[in-house]
Amino acid sequence: MTKKTDIITFYNRTKTGLDLVDQYCQNYNVARNTKCWPMVIFYNLLNVAAINALCIYKANHTENIKVKRIDFLQDLSWELIKPQIQIRSTIQTLPIELRKRVQILIN
Repeated sequence: MTKKTDIITFYNRTKTGLDLVDQYCQNYNVARNTKCWPMVIFYNLLNVAAINALCIYKANHTENIKVKRIDFLQDLSWELIKPQIQIRSTIQTLPIELRKRVQILIN
């Protein structure tokens, strides 16, 4: 039987965070197939940023509120696009039907 080196032992003890990130990204992943390596990095940054945002949210809301990750991601994405939708809704050349739909979404 061979003895494991210190670095392997350290890795095995501390790899749980990486496994959780991989597990979270497996369920809700924004990555798309692309040959453009900067986009791969961007998608990975989005995945990690969403996980970090959820961790921060849970740390700041310590009361026993169970928030599902999918609900958090939907709320987060809505809050990120809402200002742009509001700006676009003020464009006068926007078709009336589209402007009505935007007003329904905003309110």
